Amino acid sequence: MDDGGAVGLPGVQAAAPLLPGEPRQLYASLRRAWEKFVSEGRLGARDPVRTFVLERWRWCKESSLDPHANKAPHGLDSREIAELLRRDDFAIAGSRVLSDFAHVVEDRGHVIVLADALGRIFYEVGDRSVMRALEPVNFCPGGLWCETAVGPNGVGTPLSTGTEGFIFGPEHFCEGWQAWVCYGSPVRDPLSGRIVGAVDVSGSASTLERSVLNFTTSLARSIERILMAVSLEKRQALVEEYLGAVRRWPNQGVIATDETGHIVHFSPDASTLCGERRLCAGEPVTNALPEAEVFLQVDARRAEVPAQEDERICGSFRVHYIPLALQGRPIGSLFVIRPVDARAGFAKALSSHPVAASPASSPGLCTFDDVYGSSAAIREAIRMANLAANSDKNVLLSGETGTGKELFAQAIHAASRRAGGPFVAVNCAAIPSELVESELFGYAPGAFTGARRDGARGRFEQANGGTIFLDEISSMPLGLQGKLLRVVESRTLTKLGGWGSVPLDVRIIAASNEDLKTLVDQGRMRRDLYYRLNVLSVHCPSLRERGDDVILLADLFLRRECGLVGRPALALTPEVERLMRAYRWPGNVRELKNLCARWAEVCPGSAVIVEDLPPEMRSEPALENAREHRKLSLREMEYNLVLQTLRECGNNVSEAARRLGVSRTTLYQKLRNSRKAGNQL
Repeated sequence: MDDGGAVGLPGVQAAAPLLPGEPRQLYASLRRAWEKFVSEGRLGARDPVRTFVLERWRWCKESSLDPHANKAPHGLDSREIAELLRRDDFAIAGSRVLSDFAHVVEDRGHVIVLADALGRIFYEVGDRSVMRALEPVNFCPGGLWCETAVGPNGVGTPLSTGTEGFIFGPEHFCEGWQAWVCYGSPVRDPLSGRIVGAVDVSGSASTLERSVLNFTTSLARSIERILMAVSLEKRQALVEEYLGAVRRWPNQGVIATDETGHIVHFSPDASTLCGERRLCAGEPVTNALPEAEVFLQVDARRAEVPAQEDERICGSFRVHYIPLALQGRPIGSLFVIRPVDARAGFAKALSSHPVAASPASSPGLCTFDDVYGSSAAIREAIRMANLAANSDKNVLLSGETGTGKELFAQAIHAASRRAGGPFVAVNCAAIPSELVESELFGYAPGAFTGARRDGARGRFEQANGGTIFLDEISSMPLGLQGKLLRVVESRTLTKLGGWGSVPLDVRIIAASNEDLKTLVDQGRMRRDLYYRLNVLSVHCPSLRERGDDVILLADLFLRRECGLVGRPALALTPEVERLMRAYRWPGNVRELKNLCARWAEVCPGSAVIVEDLPPEMRSEPALENAREHRKLSLREMEYNLVLQTLRECGNNVSEAARRLGVSRTTLYQKLRNSRKAGNQL
């Protein structure tokens, strides 16, 4: 067997072998033991077969599994894989972790795969020559690698045992994959503890290294950390919806379930109504409410479209089913139950669902619920905007074109005490300079030739009692800035051609895609006006600053746009996601939204592929940027693994060294080298 240049995790050497003996000699001994077992059903006294491997061989023989099998069965088609990568939390988290770590195994003789809880592979990265070599045995996306189908292996065995481990060469019962060593670890849902899938690192059986097993386990823990963050966010949103439903429907039973249909919370009224059919957190809702099965079945069939509310009479109950989603992804469901004859107040309550999170003065206004994203940059913008909403001071919104400044302005207004008043938006750059004054401040009767006989109210007067949004404030003529300053300071205005003052109660939100401080220094904006407007400031981050929000927003826009043209939502392939993360997005969210609308119209398949991207995203500089975007140096990769292991061990150096398979002296040396390179623990 060619070793393919296979090595373990760069810079980490195993202190103790996983199995005694040199790999090539061990391979030969295990091969002889396997041949004896297959032909005679027994082993010799000195055959080096691990006990748990022998137990699996016996099960395979009793189950008549073909020891000479050379290809795993098929478990997933391309459509199912695309759906997993679009909707499943484990698949999304796992594929992103593997994309970040892919360079560690590229050209180093290993491949990393992800499989779901049934052992079906849906994602792979790694050495392309190894991928090609494994394709004939179907160790690639679509292959089924549970133990019952192919015997012990790095995917199916961790799923069966619930622990990490490895299967070396002839320890595989099926001859077709004995040329390989598979290191595998299960991945668990951090809240329920159930196994959701497995991660496997496979390479040539000419090597057997503890560092690769440690690396595999580290990948699984990294995925679980992401799943924990996602699960907590979803659980918090679910609890908030549940509490809102309990307040909304007093005297009705409310049951909240997670996306798998297991009970998370239930109200005392629900417990009373169900009576002997006891509700229990963590149990399937169908155990206590069999009638719920009809809703869950329908919801499962609607996988390609947003789930819908439904209401039915189920036995002695009238059940209202409310599917819940967070940023377009399912988080669970609410079941509101009542006896069939208890109608009082229920219809009225249903008609008011859902309750608006923020009041708005007109149906078209956005609220903070319309600001999607989970990046630190957008969370900080929302935090500052919420502070602004609780104040009545003037606000200055900054940010590039297309970052959603008007959306933030509307949300601030809708969440403020002025929500019941008007919201008037003015694009200062769109008004001819000679008309800006009359447009903003109005004019008196007969102010100029052609003026209306009774004069006109300006935008400020129209916004009285509410909020005026002055977009592109930097384009306002310098001479007019003085009059605006007087309005800001005096809270009164004088119409063009008029004499008297009109009192104003208006909150000003201004916005600019230019650096106003620089314009002040250049003399293009009045310094005193700048400071009057910039009492509270909110920076609307560019899409480049928002990390994975670009994928979240693309998914949201694709669902909307595909729904408008009557087609299932398009998925994004992992390579497209990488290019999207690396692209500069000069038009920001507006550019992304327009691109998704185009894809919904013209993409021929069920997923967006690289060929569907515009030329500027597929250019060589963009591809190089994508490669750099996901590439870490080997030294940094090693440092990250050491740091992560130390954290998991509570900074216990001895335990961390044991897990990494190195001595304490070696670990201390690595820490010193990391500090010299600028890394800080």
